[in-house]
Amino acid sequence: MCSNSLRTFFNHQRTLLHPVIERVWKEEQRMLLDEIRFTEEPLILGGDGRADTPGHNAKFGSYTLMELSTSKVVHVELVQSNEVKNSNAMEKEGLTRSVHFLREEEMHIPTIVTDRHLQIQKWIREEMPDTVHHYDVWHVAKGLRKKMEALVKEKDCSIVGRWIRSICNHLYWAAASTPDGNGDVIRDKWLSVVNHIQNTHYGHGKHFPSCLHPDLGQDD
Repeated sequence: MCSNSLRTFFNHQRTLLHPVIERVWKEEQRMLLDEIRFTEEPLILGGDGRADTPGHNAKFGSYTLMELSTSKVVHVELVQSNEVKNSNAMEKEGLTRSVHFLREEEMHIPTIVTDRHLQIQKWIREEMPDTVHHYDVWHVAKGLRKKMEALVKEKDCSIVGRWIRSICNHLYWAAASTPDGNGDVIRDKWLSVVNHIQNTHYGHGKHFPSCLHPDLGQDD
């Protein structure tokens, strides 16, 4: 059975396939940026990095910025580990390049959502002082789950395992039920879980004094 040689396959990729993909992507990106400018809605971006291998030995890392109100990808940067001091620095470099690209496009970024990457926290704080920085609740919940799973293994703490899912869901609810992003309200909603699991549903905090659910009854 006849087939292309490996050399021909990669030649076709380099000369035909990849240029077409790049051209279409740039055209779509240009249309999206123009659409954002036309609507004049505040730009709310979510960013995260992804490496080609798990662990700390990755060679390539991509950083993606998504416009969260439309769920459309605004920009992608590919970083190679030898361009930075180590593979851990690829994520911050990807964000840096992405923000510089949008600034060259004269795009203002009032809000950005990322994970809790320490280098990224510092860079946004220093280089984007006018931008509100939020943490992605999925990453926060992931860290919380790991800590509770470790706690379950401690002596007399196995019962915590029954609450892991509910507590993580409560964390999501605290953020999702506060669309204006008021940090004081989110904090009090989150801390109310300590009372809630003890069947106490009042007196949580100044900004969230009581649970929103109906009376659960004495036996719940």
